[in-house]
Amino acid sequence: MSLEAILSNVEKTGNDQSESIQEATKKEIAEKLSETKKIGKEIEKEGKEASSKIVEQMERQQIPAAELEVRRRQLDIQRQILEETHREVIEKLNDIDESMIKKIYVKLLMKAPQEGVLRCREIDSKMMNELTSDSECWLIDTKQTFDGPGFIVEGDDFRVDYRFETLVGDMWQDKLSEVNGVLFENE
Repeated sequence: MSLEAILSNVEKTGNDQSESIQEATKKEIAEKLSETKKIGKEIEKEGKEASSKIVEQMERQQIPAAELEVRRRQLDIQRQILEETHREVIEKLNDIDESMIKKIYVKLLMKAPQEGVLRCREIDSKMMNELTSDSECWLIDTKQTFDGPGFIVEGDDFRVDYRFETLVGDMWQDKLSEVNGVLFENE
């Protein structure tokens, strides 16, 4: 065999081996690429699932917190409206004319204990003296510092407060759920 033939044979063998190595390398690269894509898809799927879980968890936490905050603000606004309504009621009671106050006092005196000290505002003293002139049950004290219409009857072991503000406050507490219903029935 000649040198050329040997060289040709070595070259051919080298080319065959080179092609075989290149084919094996391409096949290995394709397998690694396929495996990497598969791993990438799994990681992407896991990432989406983890993200979805995080979003769900945040929704479970954030939505109730936001709803609670909205409810808290709504209740605060309702409380403010109730306080304003109560204040307006008291202001209107303080502006009642004398004839209406007299009618109310007559009714309240019928319910009042028939003994003790009757305390009223100085501006109501004349009216109270007229209303109680037939009765000697009460000693009338007009040196009171409370504002607003009404009176208080005190004895040794009792104190009954008929001031309009107190009566409205008591009734307000008793009827607060009804007042809420009327003011906020659409909610």
